[in-house]
Amino acid sequence: MGDARRTATQAAISGYILIAAGLSVLIYGYALTEGRQNAAGVLTLIVAAAMWAAYTLRLRRSGLTPLQLRH
Repeated sequence: MGDARRTATQAAISGYILIAAGLSVLIYGYALTEGRQNAAGVLTLIVAAAMWAAYTLRLRRSGLTPLQLRH
């Protein structure tokens, strides 16, 4: 059981790293095209990512599928 838990933890950490990398790429890409960073836009992007993550985790814990949520 310890190895399974360690693997799950490593997968979660890898996922967090990928999320942070994705946000960095989006923010950096925006800065390259616009020439500057917009603090409100960056904050909105981070809040949207956090809300999507919370929704995904809550959905997973509910045991429902996305199609079941429509009804």
